[in-house]
Amino acid sequence: MTDTNQQMDLHTMFAQADSDLRDAEFTAEVIEQTDRSRVRRVALRLTTMLLLVFVAIPLQDVAHLLAEYLVVPLFPVDDDLLRLAFAPLNSVGAVLSGVLLLLRLVYRRIFFS
Repeated sequence: MTDTNQQMDLHTMFAQADSDLRDAEFTAEVIEQTDRSRVRRVALRLTTMLLLVFVAIPLQDVAHLLAEYLVVPLFPVDDDLLRLAFAPLNSVGAVLSGVLLLLRLVYRRIFFS
């Protein structure tokens, strides 16, 4: 958390405090609210990390499958030199990227012209 956010939190806590509190009670309340805020922040970070871990495992499988199937050649080429030369164009990924670029062009043409 940045210093500005911490200062804003402190200003909010001071603004919410009752004005008739004695100094010791007021300070104790501010410290308690600060501690609760810190605990909430740590809990939020831990929850986010756990969610990312549980989501990352299936996403790795999906990325592996995509990487495996995007390099499948469309047409078989017997000559090794020609196969290497046309590999970037002769794959499912090349067709998919071409379609995505075309869709992007159409989208920009429709909404930004």
